Amino acid sequence: MADLTDPGSRGFEFDDGDAFFAGFVVRHGNAVAGFVDYCPHAGWRLSPRGNFLNRAKDGILCTGHRAEFDFDGLGTVGKCIGLSLTPWPVTVIEGMVVTA
Repeated sequence: MADLTDPGSRGFEFDDGDAFFAGFVVRHGNAVAGFVDYCPHAGWRLSPRGNFLNRAKDGILCTGHRAEFDFDGLGTVGKCIGLSLTPWPVTVIEGMVVTA
């Protein structure tokens, strides 16, 4: 948590040779949520540069077509209204963000 600003985001990639995963976490207050880095409307990654928040830092941004999502992953602006990001289960244990 110390490396994740409030509000803030950070992308992660995992590659074991047979499978690839791209995801990100967002922090808003003490809450942390994880999502798969995939736009539900366009089918591309939300942010190839790794910054997942909009300029106001009050939502998640798809840089490809400027759609926005709330911190629960629900589309609120643009072509993704009503669509949801795919959750990536993360939790905070003793100040560290972890996943299964």
